[in-house]
Amino acid sequence: MPEAPRPSIPTSLDAVPARPRRPSPRARRLIFAYTGGQQVFRWIGGVFLLLGLPATLLFAHGLPTDLLLLLDGEPVTGTVIAREDFGYVVNGAIPVRIRYRYAAGGQEREASQALVDHRLSSRLEPGSTVALEVSRQLPGCSRLAGQQVSVFGWLGAAALAFPLVGSVLLAAAIRTNRREIRAFVRGRATWGKVTQAGPDFSVRVNGRHPYRVEWEFRLGDRSFSGSLSSMDPRELEEFATAARVVVLYDPAQPAANTLWVS
Repeated sequence: MPEAPRPSIPTSLDAVPARPRRPSPRARRLIFAYTGGQQVFRWIGGVFLLLGLPATLLFAHGLPTDLLLLLDGEPVTGTVIAREDFGYVVNGAIPVRIRYRYAAGGQEREASQALVDHRLSSRLEPGSTVALEVSRQLPGCSRLAGQQVSVFGWLGAAALAFPLVGSVLLAAAIRTNRREIRAFVRGRATWGKVTQAGPDFSVRVNGRHPYRVEWEFRLGDRSFSGSLSSMDPRELEEFATAARVVVLYDPAQPAANTLWVS
C-alpha cells in the first residue's frame, strides 16, 4: 500500500504552480493514469475491440461489397471461365468457386465468388454466360446476380456491434483522461466545492468499488462539475473532508477540469 498522501490543498490560489505544470508522482497516479471508471472503460473497450475485430473479419466479410452493390449495382452479363470445387461438404452440398470475366468501366475484368447453392452452381460451367451485378462507381466490385458475397448475409452485421461498442468505450476513456491531463497542465485555478464523496457503486473492479469524489465550481453565472476516482480511498480522503478544493479547468472548455494534486 502507498504511504498516506500529504495534504495538497493550498490556502491560496497563488500557491498553485504556474502553467505548464509538472505532475507529482501522486498526480500521475490519480490524473495521468487511468483510474476508477476510466480504467474499467478502457479495459472493457479494449477487450471488445480485440475480440470484435477478428469476429467482424470472419462474420462480416463481404458485407461492404454487398452494401455497395445494393445501392449502386447495375446488371451486367459475364462469362464463366473456371469452376473449382472446395472438396468439402456444407449443408449437404459441395461449395464451389466460380471464376468469371466481364466488361465494365471500359476494360475486361476477372473476379470470383464462392457458391453453396448447388442448383445454381451446377449450371455455371466454363464458357456459359452468367448474370452479374457490378458497381457503377467501382467497376471492379461485382457479384453473381441474386447472391451475396458475405457467407453469413446481413446477419453478419451483428458482429460489428462488438468493435463498435469497444471503440466507443475506449475512446471515451482516452478522451476524458486527455481532458483531465490538459486541464492539470495548462488549466486555470479556481475554488470548488465537493458535492459528493464515497464508493462509486456503478463501477466494480475485482469485486471492489473505486472511491469517487465529485465537485462543482462556478464561472460567472455558469456552474461546472467534475469527478476523480481511485481504488485507494486514502488518495482522495483529504478532498472529501475539505471545505473547498482547487479546481484546474480549461478556459476554452471548462467542462474539462480536474483537481490540483501536489
